[in-house]
Amino acid sequence: MEQLNIYFARDINTINEIISIFAPISANNPTQKYIDNISNWTGLQPNKKYQPDAEILIKLATAISRQENGQPAIISDVVAGYHLL
Repeated sequence: MEQLNIYFARDINTINEIISIFAPISANNPTQKYIDNISNWTGLQPNKKYQPDAEILIKLATAISRQENGQPAIISDVVAGYHLL
């Protein structure tokens, strides 16, 4: 979640921008599928600019964790992680 805050501080604030940097095509990532998954799982639009409030950060962190680990995150763990920031 800290990495998400860094992106937002650098005005990288859309799912498309975040995932294109986090999981670039140049590193053989299925970047567009990753973007589609994050958008679908969060209900957030891939090209809309978001502010890094609790709801957005928790949604993004939960979806990215699901993509990276292949299973849904435990939401209480993600929320606890948010409160550590």
